[in-house]
Amino acid sequence: MASRIWKAFAFWSGSPQLFLSAAGMTMFGILMIYSAGVLNIPSAVSQSAWIRQIAWWLLALLAFSFIQRMRVRWLEWFAYPLYGLSFLLLIVTLFFGTGSGTASGVNSFLDLGFIRFQPAEIAKMATVLALAKYISGYSGDFRSLRAVILPATLVFGPLLLVVLQPDLGTALSFIGILFAILFWAGIPIVHLILLASPGLALVLSYDARIWAAYFVLLIGFLYWYRHRLFFLESLVVMVGNLIAGTISTPLWNSLADYQKNRILVYLDPSVDPRGAGYHVIQSMVAIGSGGMTGKGFMQGTQKRF
Repeated sequence: MASRIWKAFAFWSGSPQLFLSAAGMTMFGILMIYSAGVLNIPSAVSQSAWIRQIAWWLLALLAFSFIQRMRVRWLEWFAYPLYGLSFLLLIVTLFFGTGSGTASGVNSFLDLGFIRFQPAEIAKMATVLALAKYISGYSGDFRSLRAVILPATLVFGPLLLVVLQPDLGTALSFIGILFAILFWAGIPIVHLILLASPGLALVLSYDARIWAAYFVLLIGFLYWYRHRLFFLESLVVMVGNLIAGTISTPLWNSLADYQKNRILVYLDPSVDPRGAGYHVIQSMVAIGSGGMTGKGFMQGTQKRF
């Protein structure tokens, strides 16, 4: 009897180990939401949050049951149309988008009356499918930096539209999607580092001397690595790093105050202890008081302030 149940579960889930791992983490998260909602003064918002989470999880399980039975060919066929639809939704969001909750300062949600959703979340899934479809049909050599041009273009489109909302946090997730898929596609680690090097140049440009030393090291590495890169590829990497270092100051000045605060708080939460750095500081206090094992289920103290 038990073996039949397990076989039926394995057939439904596809990969029992993977499903149980994801379900375990989801249940743990729901328990933590419930624990966080146990306060001295009851709050209708926090007390019902875990119920809403369970409802969405059950809805996700229904969607999982349907998608699990879909043929891979269907996903391949839907990849580009879904990518185009998500791109269109992101454009519409720029004109008709609204804020919601902690994201009230950005126009990242579409409100249809009966449902409110964030097109960027659809765009994430669509971008993954579009990249997977393109890479699966690519017959060239992924050991060349030129091979990442089109995949990067597929990601840069929705990324730019999300930045214009402006939602920098969500936009950064698209960069993570690009690098994760390129890694699994077989792009050499060194090429991924070179692809990410302009971002490092952007960060290091806060000090001209540090950036200059970094740029000299980069030129030296490109010369040492010249036998594995085309000259044009090396030139593009150098120009990209040079541009990143040049635009850092005007880019910083163009950021809104809350965006600057998020970056500064990441480096030092004490710069805004009652604003952007409040949650980080409270998390540090909670970890310090609870230690490795915590205060216990529903016994947390920092949530009560």
